[in-house]
Amino acid sequence: NDAGNLLARWTRTLASGSDIAVQAYVDHQDWIEQGFRQARTTTDIDFKHHWKPGARNDVVWGLGYRVSSDHLTPSGETAVLPAQRTDPLYSAFVQDEIRIAPRVSLVLGSRFEHNHYTGFEFEPSGQVVWSASARQTVWFSATRASREPSRTDFGVEADYGTVSLGNSTAILKVYGNPLLKSEQVLDFGAGYRFQANKRLSFDLAPFLSYYHQLQTDEPRAPFVGTEDGQPQLILPIVFNYLAHARNY
Repeated sequence: NDAGNLLARWTRTLASGSDIAVQAYVDHQDWIEQGFRQARTTTDIDFKHHWKPGARNDVVWGLGYRVSSDHLTPSGETAVLPAQRTDPLYSAFVQDEIRIAPRVSLVLGSRFEHNHYTGFEFEPSGQVVWSASARQTVWFSATRASREPSRTDFGVEADYGTVSLGNSTAILKVYGNPLLKSEQVLDFGAGYRFQANKRLSFDLAPFLSYYHQLQTDEPRAPFVGTEDGQPQLILPIVFNYLAHARNY
């Protein structure tokens, strides 16, 4: 196994008082796990601009580009197809912290992404913070987030086990799904903090999260395939996105 990375960052404060930052890195990893080899190179560049357009606004926005190129060598039981793939990810974000009263601020923002699996993703968020006193703070928030599918979700083919069928056996095999969806969560939260003294504080943080399109394993119709050059009954299981959940 081997790995290495290189990171560079450049920052500058402009005459207007705003500041910009550019960061770039290259990361390479090559490792073997249970006979399955993964070699991956990731290149990323990000731009961020922070400025205060007025007395009540504090704005930060940015752009990003990431490209990941990999080569996955199959083992005896696991393969990811295609073996080589390059995936770009385009992103942008914006956030504005608005002082709507001397002790109340509103933070609004969103992240925008485009990937080759599910296309455009929109992840907004908002938070209200009230500094009730020098020692007490109350906040409320709402956020929508998504999980980008992975290479494994898209194209894995893996032997999961065998099933006895009287005098013969069938192979239980897991397949990825090219018709991918992103897992989604809508989260609502609130909080209260009391700073009793310099060393002691109390926090209360209830939350409620709704998850949609969670990944599931769905059986499909059996078929006869080939394993080690011999015909073999295959019991396929394909990834799908049929589950929902609630967390609180």
